[in-house]
Amino acid sequence: MPGYFDDDNSMYKSFTSFEEDNEDGEFLKSLYPPELVKLQLLVEEECDKLEYDGSVMFDQYPDKIRIHKITDKVEEKAGGGERNLMEVMVINEVMRRRIRRRHCRLRGFC
Repeated sequence: MPGYFDDDNSMYKSFTSFEEDNEDGEFLKSLYPPELVKLQLLVEEECDKLEYDGSVMFDQYPDKIRIHKITDKVEEKAGGGERNLMEVMVINEVMRRRIRRRHCRLRGFC
């Protein structure tokens, strides 16, 4: 694609910015306290199950009840814990995946 990697190309800038943001996010997650690392893995596991075309995770306006149900599954696997924290972690993970999906579509692949 002519000019695809030119400095003035906003698509390329968007790609590099997304990659940098993703690396930052992964690094910052590595700084979580150990008990939250385990919880984050459970959140990611539940979100992995919902990462497909037509998933409610990618609805224009995700349903709060669905977020509660995802959090219920995480809480059950975690054996309890701080419910509000779990819900925030689920919402953040859903948001991260929605952003990644938008950028993948912009690039035409993932």
